[in-house]
Amino acid sequence: MNELFGLTSSFRMLSILPMFGEDSKKRGLALAWSPVVGAVIALLCILFPLFLENRAAGVNMTSRIFSALLGGIAYVTFEAFLTRGYHLDGLADSFDGWGGAWDKEKTLEIMRDSHIGSFGTIALVLTLGIKVVAAAALCSYGFFSWLLLIPVFSRCLMAFQAANNQYAGGNAEASKNSEKVAEVSKESEKSGSLAGQVVNETEVFHFVVSLVLTVGLAAVTIFLGNHIGTNGAYTLATSIVFGAGFVMTLLTGYCSRARLGGVTGDILGATVELSEMAMLFAAASFLVITIV
Repeated sequence: MNELFGLTSSFRMLSILPMFGEDSKKRGLALAWSPVVGAVIALLCILFPLFLENRAAGVNMTSRIFSALLGGIAYVTFEAFLTRGYHLDGLADSFDGWGGAWDKEKTLEIMRDSHIGSFGTIALVLTLGIKVVAAAALCSYGFFSWLLLIPVFSRCLMAFQAANNQYAGGNAEASKNSEKVAEVSKESEKSGSLAGQVVNETEVFHFVVSLVLTVGLAAVTIFLGNHIGTNGAYTLATSIVFGAGFVMTLLTGYCSRARLGGVTGDILGATVELSEMAMLFAAASFLVITIV
């Protein structure tokens, strides 16, 4: 009970937010609770954009556009700050590895390097740019429900990625259904590889828990979005937005398995960033197509 069923570990692992209780010894539980962490982060991230939107109501179009742009920048910046930039770091490392080598050993060596290369820089600039512009579009139309939901969805997809792949940084022969998992997890613990422990110990059950939490949080968010004066997310459109993130997650996992034979902590971080980029882009595109 002192571990709060893994919730404490989830907050401490995935954010800078303080949380009472003890860390769980079952690392898979951290990702099971990750949508809750995403919801809290998203809630904190939309406070300033929501304030700007309310202040800009009724003013001229130029001021509203500028306000929405500031809101998009604040939203993306706050999320990076609240996560210590871990997911962005994983994104950069992943693209540096994929772009800088073809064999597994060299790719992993590049990904472990603390320096950022040209491929990682390009990935960061494009991803952050798309996220800022798309978030600004959602702010301008008052669709804060989607800005709340997308970080929740991305954490659920991270749990899916970990549950359906083996850890690429260790024994490549170990799989989710293999008896070697416990042995590999012990080896990861001895070597200090937190990512290895998380991936090896995250099972389909943990993803199912995260999915149930995501559906519950989505239902509450859409309901509140329709009753607090902001535009609620359409149910069908929300499914399409989530689908865009899911496709990006599958693509990321496929590329990682093809190159590394599994996933790493960097790939999980890249999954969060790339799925959020895809979902924000899909949501903004939906607004432009249906409203403008």
